[in-house]
Amino acid sequence: MSNLPQDDWETRKVMNDFSRILRQKSKEERAALLDQARDEALAEELAEAREQSEREAAALREELAYDPAKERDRARETAKSAALLLIMLLLILLLIAAATGRTDILPIPGAQVTQTLQPYISGAEPGAFVQSQSLPTAGPAPEVDAVFQDYYYYYLDRPNIGDTCSIGNPISSAYTAEGVRYQWFQRALLKTMPVGYVGDSTWSVQGERLGSQVTSSFLFPTAQPFLSQPGAYYFGETGHAVNQQFLDFWRACDGLHLLGYPISDIVYEVLTPDQADQQPYQVQYFERGRLEYHQNDPNRPVQFGLLGLIKSKDKDFQANIVMPPQPGAPAVTAVPHPAATPTPVPIITAVPPPAATSALPPAATAVPIPVATSTPPPAATAYPGP
Repeated sequence: MSNLPQDDWETRKVMNDFSRILRQKSKEERAALLDQARDEALAEELAEAREQSEREAAALREELAYDPAKERDRARETAKSAALLLIMLLLILLLIAAATGRTDILPIPGAQVTQTLQPYISGAEPGAFVQSQSLPTAGPAPEVDAVFQDYYYYYLDRPNIGDTCSIGNPISSAYTAEGVRYQWFQRALLKTMPVGYVGDSTWSVQGERLGSQVTSSFLFPTAQPFLSQPGAYYFGETGHAVNQQFLDFWRACDGLHLLGYPISDIVYEVLTPDQADQQPYQVQYFERGRLEYHQNDPNRPVQFGLLGLIKSKDKDFQANIVMPPQPGAPAVTAVPHPAATPTPVPIITAVPPPAATSALPPAATAVPIPVATSTPPPAATAYPGP
């Protein structure tokens, strides 16, 4: 009897058993995956609940830990730190004030401003105008301030020429602006120079550049260079010439200190435009002043213009320069320009221009200069601009 049917039945049984095992194993795996997903979701919920509990616990701890006494101590420490920082800033400002001479950085009520520190000039240029706040309107005439007395009396009474070079009477009391001492006079505005701005102490007092200020709107053409003569001198520093009686005044009055270099040649100006006298006068402008020729005054034809008086009243004043007189008008010939016969040269070598440290040009002079008996003031170009 054949065994084939028996063998086939056993094979089918083995295969069924194996299939059942496989099906059972798949169910277990699916169950394991479901269990794993459920466990992960539960873990996330527990983690979120734990974090929320920790935040609530931290807030509760901070609320329970607040101590007013500790907060007061902490505020005191903060105030001490702020006070220390403020003191350090004040010390830094004091050091800056000491280094720059700005005694007005930290003004102290009732304290006297001192000039022992280097003053500070904030003008855009050395000729910057400073308006006086102390021009008298009534009462006794102001006196010459002590710091300007040497300068004032040096020009008030010059040997052999008297008060020709005087800067006039004081028209204001002395005042201090930005660490610099000022005082107005009829023909000048005197000021003290900051320590360190000039290398020579004899230039510690000088006149403000009033001539340059009142002609700031004019562009004066320069003169053609020529060989200087006894009656006409060419200043290579500014390209202008000074002639005859104006040159005599410049030499006799220590012109480099009193007037500075010429900034124009001879021009015509109506000196009193608001009055009936509309006659133009010959004038010449210098850095610190104006010289005028008055042909109707034989005793003093050359006069020092009252720019201090004019400028102190009108800080915006500009020179009233006009064209030369028309034919038939009074002509002034006492101060002519040098003749055109000298051969022009590009570089002046025969008679060099005056040096910045000398008050006299090397040209021949008809009026010898007496030895200075007091400290003369400096020239405008003797110190650098701020």
